[in-house]
Amino acid sequence: MKKVIHILLATLIILSAMTMYASATHTSATYEYDLGDTKYTVEFEDNNLTTEQQETIAAKILGIETSTAVPANIWCDLFGHDLVSSTVTATEHKVRSSTPRCLKHTYDVTVCEACDYSEQTLVASTYINCCPVD
Repeated sequence: MKKVIHILLATLIILSAMTMYASATHTSATYEYDLGDTKYTVEFEDNNLTTEQQETIAAKILGIETSTAVPANIWCDLFGHDLVSSTVTATEHKVRSSTPRCLKHTYDVTVCEACDYSEQTLVASTYINCCPVD
């Protein structure tokens, strides 16, 4: 009986160590867009969202996708949305001719994992130095 308990404890410790390692190796996702003459960089500071959700949010923030219709989902209607939040920065490059040249917008994004509901709230806008003067 003691061997079984020791094996279960060892397995639990190994699984928890693997989980901590996997969560520590996640990196932020960055997307780059060229819209006309302007270059944009959209960066997700954590990996709470799937790749598809990140691409949809980036398109909405940049105005590429303007659809606001949310398909009906009976689960969300009955029990509420299963919300996940993330912080997103969208940098518009070479906005000004002198330094600081780039405009960085920071958003709080909330997405439902069960339906297409999403909400983006602008938190801050600041000019930053990221592109050299031509």
